[in-house]
Amino acid sequence: MEEIGVRPVEIAPGIKDLGVSLVRPELLSNLDETDLYLRQKRLERHLEMLDLQEEYIKDEQRNLQ
Repeated sequence: MEEIGVRPVEIAPGIKDLGVSLVRPELLSNLDETDLYLRQKRLERHLEMLDLQEEYIKDEQRNLQ
């Protein structure tokens, strides 16, 4: 790949490669506002997280009683 000008990402010693992207979400926030598809997907993920939190709270309330 170096022949075409693409170099592999170097990982600092002592850090495991988890295969996740290191793109910061705040950099994508500007794109989300202009791209309706990305905005919809972000809102769907947020709604899914809120639903999960709601279920967790309901379970905790049942366990407290």
